[in-house]
Amino acid sequence: MKHYGLIALCLSLVACTQPRSVLESQATSAMLRGNFSQAVPLWDQVLQQSPKNADAYRDRASAKVYLGDLRGALADYNQSISYAPRVATTYLNRGTVWEALGQWDQAIQDYDRVLQLEPQAADAFNNRGNAYGAKGNWSAAIENFRSAVILNPRYDLARSNLALALFETGQYQAALEQYQKAPPGFEKFSDALAGHALVLQQLGQRDTAILLLRQALSQVPQYRQVSWLQKIRRWPPRALKALLAFQKETGV
Repeated sequence: MKHYGLIALCLSLVACTQPRSVLESQATSAMLRGNFSQAVPLWDQVLQQSPKNADAYRDRASAKVYLGDLRGALADYNQSISYAPRVATTYLNRGTVWEALGQWDQAIQDYDRVLQLEPQAADAFNNRGNAYGAKGNWSAAIENFRSAVILNPRYDLARSNLALALFETGQYQAALEQYQKAPPGFEKFSDALAGHALVLQQLGQRDTAILLLRQALSQVPQYRQVSWLQKIRRWPPRALKALLAFQKETGV
């Protein structure tokens, strides 16, 4: 299953700038197992021994995010940046935390910085599109999602975001083209199934739309949940309203 929103936060375990100690290896192993509550005190020990270790601050921040300590994560990302200001991953991760806190302008600034450092960073374009969408700037969102898809045509989440943003602005045929012209496999992605259903419903292809929506719900029942769609998947408001109305109307 694809990950959405904050859950898509990139662990920086592959972006280390220095060899890892035994403690760092243990902390990394804990994170790879998903044991973030064990990882944090291990990173604490690493930082006691190496208080200017930018990688350790960044990875401890990532663990704190998964534990829900967003303010603590921000403090660690800030420290990491102070010691290693040219690591794009840190800005990318900090941007997702700003988004989780609803601080869209700060998030956009971080994604801008990522793209200064790594102009081909598709994740930064996708995330910046999300932030612009949250601000209601759908033209900027579309531009960023499109850039992400151009850089990585198999970036399913960015393509789905692009199609939904086009739907949000009433560009239904352009949205449909994103589903029709996508690389093989995209049509099986749950978000593509739900979004494609919505576009077909709008264009009068009701029976096929119902079939696709049923497939999406069989994969991810959360497409019935308003809070999940709003806070985790973060569908655009018009698309969300249309999806819920379609479900209510058809009983799917």
